[in-house]
Amino acid sequence: MPRINPEWKKARAEEIKQGKFISVLINYNPAAQWLITFLSLKEIPCKVTHLGAGVKRITIAKNVCPTCKGKGYVHQE
Repeated sequence: MPRINPEWKKARAEEIKQGKFISVLINYNPAAQWLITFLSLKEIPCKVTHLGAGVKRITIAKNVCPTCKGKGYVHQE
């Protein structure tokens, strides 16, 4: 099983629990899979945008810009 930094996992989990998580860029597939699984278990809808070269942006679905569909800036209300 690939290793994911436990400090990174703890930091992302805390951001999600506090409601501060908006989006993150990831190029390590096991970390992306863990984050998507964690969000789905918390019943938080997310969008994965592939930016190329193995880089993905994982965004909370309510923060996806309808114009750029997640490839540009994340607009906060």
